[in-house]
Amino acid sequence: MKKFPLLVTLLLSVFSSFAQISVGGKISDEKNQPLAFASVALVSAQDSQLVRGALSDESGLFSIPNILPGDYRLQVTMVSYETQFTDVFTVQTDSKNVTADVAMQPASTMLGEAVVVAKRPLFEQKADRMIMNVSDSPVASGGSALEVLQKMPGVLVVQDRVTLAGNQSVQIWIDGKPSQYADMNAVLRDLPGDQIDRVELITQPGAQFDAAGGAIINIILKRNANLGFTGTAALTTGGSVYDNSDAGTDDDTYYRVNPSLSLNYRKGQWNFFGSYSYLHRTSFSVIDIDRFIGDTTYVQKNYNPSDWEVHNYRIGADFFATQKTTVGVLIRGFSRTGESRANNVTNVFNQEQTEQFGAFTTLNNTQSDRSNFFGNANLRHEFDAKKGHTLNLDFDYSQYAIQNISRLNI
Repeated sequence: MKKFPLLVTLLLSVFSSFAQISVGGKISDEKNQPLAFASVALVSAQDSQLVRGALSDESGLFSIPNILPGDYRLQVTMVSYETQFTDVFTVQTDSKNVTADVAMQPASTMLGEAVVVAKRPLFEQKADRMIMNVSDSPVASGGSALEVLQKMPGVLVVQDRVTLAGNQSVQIWIDGKPSQYADMNAVLRDLPGDQIDRVELITQPGAQFDAAGGAIINIILKRNANLGFTGTAALTTGGSVYDNSDAGTDDDTYYRVNPSLSLNYRKGQWNFFGSYSYLHRTSFSVIDIDRFIGDTTYVQKNYNPSDWEVHNYRIGADFFATQKTTVGVLIRGFSRTGESRANNVTNVFNQEQTEQFGAFTTLNNTQSDRSNFFGNANLRHEFDAKKGHTLNLDFDYSQYAIQNISRLNI
């Protein structure tokens, strides 16, 4: 029995040492001047598959953390420079920092007739976002969208959950809009990586984004992506028994049932989506209050059970009119109905609580109905993707209703 904690400690030590290994260095030009925003890709020496990537900063420095032991090489690309590959180097188990400096050489020019084919770099740094161009690289070959995100600098994927280093609040968007899926992690596992054009990492969204202060990972799909029909279904349930003897009522069983369904169909220029979820939940709250007024003590016990039903729905469509123009409609809403039955028992004592003067009970039955409807028509036109110049038009309509009926018995 004493060997198990020691084994766990040793394993944690090994994993910790792996997580601390980083590959870094400096990117410079032919005059030994630092090059900023060069795309640095750490690839496997065995099959040239991308492991992780980074961009050099204004001092030409880069760092790629959390590298496992193995044989690697660096591939460095930048506009107007020839692609450079380093020699194969080995990351050992006991390695701390591996340094690999790279000197870039200007791309040679040829006079005469030529056909120029522009190829986007793997990583691009814009004023408000980092972009990983997937379609022009082998990053997505044979993998899923989740595996593509693992290559993005600063993105961590732990147990199929996507997070950002230093920022736990992250939203997954698709084609510039919040995802319509109930289980986005399941969608990322099933979405083929070769359907992705690029991934944008926006750590500090501007006013044009409604991200509630969190970061955004925006997955831009290829315009001719034919994903066909996809969907996810889930069911969450649970329950427990609560001892109500202190509240003076019978024991109750509290539970929740939460099924949900998300569907999506995309083909050609059209994308249709919809989702529905239902929640039936019973819950309770218990509040104990002691009030001291003069020589009198009021001991209150509040027991408030409730029973709720909630319906959420969303349906919409997008039409990709051109490579830069998208028109969409969206309808979403919810309804919530329920009842709460507050039971308040108050006992009146003297200050020392040695003598009871009286008691009274208050019953408050509240029925609540709430509903919300939201409709939206939108248009998005991208003028200049490189500069981030876009036009967004949204026409919104919303309606909200609430009704509460309370019955109080003393």
